[in-house]
Amino acid sequence: MPFAVSVATLSVAAALSVSSCAGTEDRQSATVSEPAAEKTPSTPEAAAPPKPVPPPASGSAAPAAAQGPGEAGAKAAPPSPGAAAVKAADALKTPAEQKIEASMALRKERRYDEAIALLREALALSPPPDTAIDIYLKIGEAHFRKAQDAQYGRIQGEVAIEKELIEATRILDEGLAKHPDLAKSPDAAFLRGSAFLLTGRLEDAKTAYLGLMRRYPAYAYNHQALLRVGICEASMGDAAAAGTTFERLIAAYPDKEVEVKKARRYTDELRVFGQRAKPISADTWIRGMAKDGLSTFDGEVRVLIFFATWCENCKDEIPHLRSIIQELSAKGVVFLGVANPEDPKNTVAVDVYLEREKIPFLDVALDRTFASWNSYRVISLPAGVVIDRKGIVRWRGHPAFFPKRLVEGLLAEEAKPSS
Repeated sequence: MPFAVSVATLSVAAALSVSSCAGTEDRQSATVSEPAAEKTPSTPEAAAPPKPVPPPASGSAAPAAAQGPGEAGAKAAPPSPGAAAVKAADALKTPAEQKIEASMALRKERRYDEAIALLREALALSPPPDTAIDIYLKIGEAHFRKAQDAQYGRIQGEVAIEKELIEATRILDEGLAKHPDLAKSPDAAFLRGSAFLLTGRLEDAKTAYLGLMRRYPAYAYNHQALLRVGICEASMGDAAAAGTTFERLIAAYPDKEVEVKKARRYTDELRVFGQRAKPISADTWIRGMAKDGLSTFDGEVRVLIFFATWCENCKDEIPHLRSIIQELSAKGVVFLGVANPEDPKNTVAVDVYLEREKIPFLDVALDRTFASWNSYRVISLPAGVVIDRKGIVRWRGHPAFFPKRLVEGLLAEEAKPSS
């Protein structure tokens, strides 16, 4: 995650990371790398930690600089001044700061409930305002991370995801009400928007991001907030508003190359909104359910998911996608996969991949030409498309931003195919 961050951004690490695997500019092959994953302000905790250097075994020899190869029993080197300084600094930390530090160690181990308990103890000590907003921010992020990790299958056990996200927004609201104008207040506001976005409360997320930009116009990550405003609008099915927002981002932040490139790509995806769904170019449907291709399910709400067996980010998305499919399939939504069995980057046969990962698609199209990629403007994976009962494309985007509420609304519409 290539952001240079200040101390003020250390707690906004996980505010909705989204990754896209290699895409295709000409949609004829899958060999051109897509940009790095979109992530919110990065922190050391959010990034993959460096591999630790193992400490020497008990009773092992001192380093060569302190002890020669034949000097058995030589004295170990004295502690370095740096280590002494660290120890002295630790002794000067307040009880609240000590609890904060301990909570961060627990959070790295995904022991979120214990981390939250320690942070609440720290808050009860009535720390100064700058420390207090930091604690509010860290509590909110712990709830957010717990929900995100549960959604993506990174922690075991039952987790009430929506409850965790609601608690994240509640604690962030409380912190912002008490400390609205401190250095870390904008980070709390950003994370609040991301919690709404992750739970699918798109209007609330959009309002939160716009409020952040108005309240903190100099915030270093307003370009990312604006990008998410457009994502919210697209996921609500408002292609016109989303297009205007992406154009605004491109004009206002021309130096933000990553976000500008994403905004241009999202704008391209918007071109299929409102269009009649095109047939899937497939010579085979693996499960034999789509006997007449996509038209087999005319009159139904359909979701297409483009994926590849080599795509690591497709695999990362599977736990989230699996839960969506299971929930909405029971309500009548038809989920169909699309993959290329002859993609030279494939790591395993498509049918083997589906069985191994237990993705409950009703059927999966094998498109050997990437023609369907072109029809739905897919240049990065995974990619999703929502088609209403009338056969009109209502959404196109990344499954991480799957428009669940939009789809639930489409189920209530009448099935009157357009001509």
